[in-house]
Amino acid sequence: MEVQPGLSWEQVLAGLREKELDVSPAITLTHERSRFLLFTRPHIKYSVAIVTRSEHGTIDGLTALAGRNVALVKGYAFTELALASQPDIVPIYVDSVLSASVRGAIFFTRAGEAS
Repeated sequence: MEVQPGLSWEQVLAGLREKELDVSPAITLTHERSRFLLFTRPHIKYSVAIVTRSEHGTIDGLTALAGRNVALVKGYAFTELALASQPDIVPIYVDSVLSASVRGAIFFTRAGEAS
């Protein structure tokens, strides 16, 4: 086995889809991914937080994001699952959680661009 460091998440997914990569140690099962990957039972559980600036107040869940601009990472399972669950979210796609400022979070603004 040879490790392939420095790949973006989009590159990892493309490599798995095109059979250029054989294994990913941590990937969430989604309908789309099940078309080209086989999955073990989950060995890691994680939570996702909805993060906003304090002036926007508390968000109780995905339904509160309907009609709002939300920064979502391209290719992430949460992106697919959030949009399937709440199709009225207005996605602003970012390349990484770092470009959305905080790991494991999504961001929204009431108007204008996601931040």
